[in-house]
This record gives sequence, C-alpha cells and structure tokens, in this order.
Amino acid sequence: MAVRVPESFLAWLPRVLLLLAIWGTAVFLWGTFGAWTYNQYTASERRYAQAHVQATSEWLKELVRPLEPLANDSRIAQGMELPAGVESLPIQRVLYEFGYLTRQSEVYAVDLLRKRVGKTAGSAPLPEEALNRLAELPDSERLIFGMGGRNGQMLLARKVKAPLPERLMVMVPMSLGTLASQYPAPRLPEKRTLGVVVPHTTGWAEWRDGGQGFVLDELLNKAVEGRQDRFESEPWIRMLVPVPEWDGIMLGLQSPDEVSGGRLLPQLLVGLWAIVMSLMVLWSVGKELREKLLAKLQPVMAPLEKVITPLGGMIHSMSDAIAAKWNAENREVPLVEGPGGFGRDDFSSAAELMARAKTNRPPKRAAKLTSLNQNVPEVGPKTFTGDRERRKLTQPKMAWPEGMERRASMKKDAPRLPPVDSSNLLEVVRDCLRKKRVKLLYQPIYRAGDNMPVMHEVYARLVKVNGEIISPGDFMPIVMKHKLALELDLVVLRKVVNEHFTGGNSPLTSLALNISSTSLDGIAYLQEMTAQGPRVLQKISFEVRSQEMIRDPKALRLLKDLQKHGGNLAVDYFGGGTAMLDASKAMGFNYVKLNCSKFMETDEGKKDMIMMCRHAQKEGLPIILEMIGDPDTLVFARKTGAEFLQGYELARPEEFLTTVPLPPPLG
Repeated sequence: MAVRVPESFLAWLPRVLLLLAIWGTAVFLWGTFGAWTYNQYTASERRYAQAHVQATSEWLKELVRPLEPLANDSRIAQGMELPAGVESLPIQRVLYEFGYLTRQSEVYAVDLLRKRVGKTAGSAPLPEEALNRLAELPDSERLIFGMGGRNGQMLLARKVKAPLPERLMVMVPMSLGTLASQYPAPRLPEKRTLGVVVPHTTGWAEWRDGGQGFVLDELLNKAVEGRQDRFESEPWIRMLVPVPEWDGIMLGLQSPDEVSGGRLLPQLLVGLWAIVMSLMVLWSVGKELREKLLAKLQPVMAPLEKVITPLGGMIHSMSDAIAAKWNAENREVPLVEGPGGFGRDDFSSAAELMARAKTNRPPKRAAKLTSLNQNVPEVGPKTFTGDRERRKLTQPKMAWPEGMERRASMKKDAPRLPPVDSSNLLEVVRDCLRKKRVKLLYQPIYRAGDNMPVMHEVYARLVKVNGEIISPGDFMPIVMKHKLALELDLVVLRKVVNEHFTGGNSPLTSLALNISSTSLDGIAYLQEMTAQGPRVLQKISFEVRSQEMIRDPKALRLLKDLQKHGGNLAVDYFGGGTAMLDASKAMGFNYVKLNCSKFMETDEGKKDMIMMCRHAQKEGLPIILEMIGDPDTLVFARKTGAEFLQGYELARPEEFLTTVPLPPPLG
C-alpha cells in the first residue's frame, strides 16, 4: 500500500529547506566576520611590537657583549679538565680577573650538565630551581634569564665553547632598576604596553615597561608552552612576537580588547539579512496567513515606526565611527627613533629611501629660488591704534627668511656699512659670515655591506659677492687665526636646519657636521644645537677631532650633554691606536673615522688599519674609512671589514643628497 504524503507537507518542505540554507549561511558569515575582524585587529596591533623587535635585539646584544672575552678565555676549558670543574682554581682566577676589570662583584661559571656553579666570593648562591630551569632551556649562544618577582633581576649569560656534551655558561646578574635606565622605551598608543618575555625560574615572566619587577602569569606560561602567538586575558588581548637571534625571548604586547565594536556592524547586517530573507520566504505562504500576521503586528508597528528612523541614524553614525577607528588602527606604524649608535639598524632600505626621495625632497637653497613668494617676507595681521574717531593704521613687522637681506631702500635710516675691500680676505670672510653667503656641499658615506648611502658629511664653502667660491684652504686659516670658527659653525648649523628641517621635513639620510674646538669652548653653540630639539638632533652627527677631545675635558662634557638631547657623536681625524678606540667606546662615542690615506703610505700602516678595524668590530664600535681617493685604496678598505666608506673614489661632494647605491664592486 503506497504511503500518501500530505500536500501541506509538500508545500512547506521547500520553504523549510530554504530557511535552513539561509540561517546556515548566516551562521557561517557571522563566524567568518568575527574571525576576520579579530585577525585584522591583532595583525594591526602586532605591528607596534614588530617595529621594536630589532632595537630590542641589538640592545640585548649590547648587554651581553662584555661577557664575550670571558666566554672565550681558554683557561675555562683547561679548568674543566680538573676534578673540581667550574669550581677549580684556574676558573676561579678567570672569574676574579673579569670581575676586577669590569667592576662586577657577582660573576658565575655554570656547568648545566652537572648543575655545578663556580662564582666569586661576592656572588649569591644560585637557587636549585634556577639551575633546573636553565638546564631545560635549549642550547643557545646568548641567554637572558629572570629570577625573583617584585624586585627581580636578570641573569645575562654567554655560552662557553666546550666539546659536547658539556654545557657551560658564564653569567652576571643585573638588577631590573639598572636595566630600566638603559631600556629603549617604545612609543605606543594609549592603553597599550610592551614588555620583554624571558625564561624564568617559574616558567616564563614578562618585564613590562622597564619596571622594577616581573609579571608572573599562568596564562602566559600556557601560551608560550603551547606555541601560541596571542591569547586573551580579559579585558586585554596579549600578543607575543619573537625577538630575532634570541631563543626564547619575545616581546609581549598588551592591547585593549576592542574587537567587539569592530565586528558588531557586519554581524548585525548578517543577522538582519537572515531575518529579512526568512520573512520573505514566510510571506509567500498565502494571503490568509499574511492577513493574520498583519492583524497581530498592527499594535506593534505604530510605535515601531517612531523608533526605526532614529535607529537608522544611530546605525549610520556607528558605522562611520567604526570605519574611522579601523583606519586609525591600520595606519602605518611610525618608525621608532631615538638617540643611539650610528649602526646598521638606523638606516632605511633602498626601497624605503627611494620612496622617501619622491615624497620628501629637501627645499632648494635661497640662491636658486623657484617661486616668487619666497622673495616676499611674511606679513602679520594689520592692527589699528587710537580712538574710534581717528584710527591710525599701523604696519606689521616683516619677518624675513634667514639668509636673505633686507634692502637698505626699505628703511631709510638703516646704517650703511662701508664697502668691503675685495683684496682683504679677512674682510671678505667676515662679510660672507655676516651676510650668510655660505654654500653647502654633501659627500655621501656608504655602507660597505650593500653600497647604500646612509649619511652625508656637510662641507661649507664661502661665496663672494660676485659669486666666486672661496675654498676651505683659503678661508679656514683666517677663520682659525681670528677666532671666527664659532660664527662659521653657527651659520652652517642654521643653514642645515633651514634647508632640511623646516616645515616638518627631514633629510633623506643623517647629516654629519664638524665642530671646531672654538665652538666647544663656549656655551653658545651647545645652546643653539639643543634648542633644535630631538627631531633635528637625531638626524645629525657631530664630529670632533680626537686631539681636541683629549685636550679639553670641558668640551667633552658639553658633547655628552648634547648626546643626551639626541645627537650622535663621532671622533674625526683619529689617532692613538687601539687605546683611543677603547677610550672612544668608553666615552660613548657612536662611531670613529679613520683617514685611509695616512695608513696606506706603508705596509705597517696597512697592518695597523686592519688591526684597528677588527678591534673596533670586536668592541662594537662602527668605523668609517674616509679619504678613499683611488681604486687601490678602495679595494684595500673593503678588505679591512670596516662598516662604512667615504672618499672621492666613491663620490665627490655635491649640492644635493643622494639615495642612489654604488654599483657592486667588480670581482
């Protein structure tokens, strides 16, 4: 007997299937929009940490770098052959010598395989849980390890080269307060914090915002052990970004959980779409059902109409606010800049430099004005004085651009200066400085690794009234004899700032200025420089001769004060061998310049140059080889291992900055 299916069932079956399809799609889109919004938000937030990872990596390397001589001392390996191991007399002697030279009262040599510790007398014993945790960590060249909680400390560790299966490390502790004073603090938006996640005796801990203690969190332990790159800790979202070249070290970014507002609108639209589609399907059932439904909804529709109109406006304004917030969160992350070394991380890539060259060209000099309005002074608003009946028009003062002279005809009572005797070079030089007739030239300094111009040294040329150029060989003896160096340095500094930093601009690369001893003797030049602010100083390096650095302690103090305001310092016309290199590093100079031409005269000089370049590399002090004037010198300079090169063989001084890399060397 055939089963008869009711006609009502056959009529409703397609509608039911269509409703299931609609709501299944709605659920899928609801979850997809939520996940996509969450991923986009965390990706945009993660960029704040990614902008700081390289700076953190280099900072940690600098902290551990002093341990390298201790880790490479062969007497440690010899001491391990004795029964006492790390507690043997040869290793104890090495630890005490290192502690005396570096003024470290606590120095450790740790045998992780046998969990034995050799230490100086002033060192506190390492807890057993710290040794167990250190032994669990993977073998690595460098290590940062946390101990304690509120008043914790870091162990800076360096691996000792030893045959397998030995695992030896030398360590020194450092308080979090000391680290906080050296920490390169990042620039973050409001409500966001960035910390360094390190291995800890309890598992993992976060040192946040250069504080005095560690943040110990079970959720953090689970996330790191589970290899998660983000996790939620209400009301925050926390992201982990690995620090390159450091095993187990991460940056932890804590951001407010603002995902709900971003995904609310698309999810509401999906829900509204599903409801409307369902009503359309049900609406086609029949006239009788529609009439019943309308009759039942009539009491509700009248007040609902009064709500729908303002609700629509509210949804529209909410969508605009969410869109604006989304654009703000996905904007380009600003570069993290600050005082520091002239190093490999402070310079843009070739692609970034070319992009900046198209959008951030420096303004042209006053000698080659291209628009009429540059010749017109800035005029302030007009003001009136006197009573209402008779108001007298008062002309505003005119602010002339620096380097341009106000004609005498514009002011009848202006004092007339006597004509300059062109045959008297002293008068000509003074006139050039007084009227700021100085022409700037720029010689690029190239990074040896990729031949990119990363800095330009600034040279000054004086210009006579007739346009004739006065070379430094002619005017510098007069400047030094008559003590005009301070005036010259101030004119050059102001001209550099006027040409490259006005209107919020910045030069395509950093600029290097030479400072004379006369300028360093007074406070005027320092005040002029520090008044420019960090935005300008972070793009300028100040070069001082090594003889002046040693001869004048007051000048060195002024330079260090300048460095605190963001400027970079360099030793120019270097002399004094490796002892001067060590002194320059200890004094905090950012790089050293060596005159190639002096070393290339003899074989002994070439050997000295190689020795000093390698010694500087070992100390982490960048070297610029300058005065490279011929191909043979260039080939030899590249073999020394120096980081940066400068000279006529590479490029002559020009009136503009360049971002074009050198062609690769042949062979």
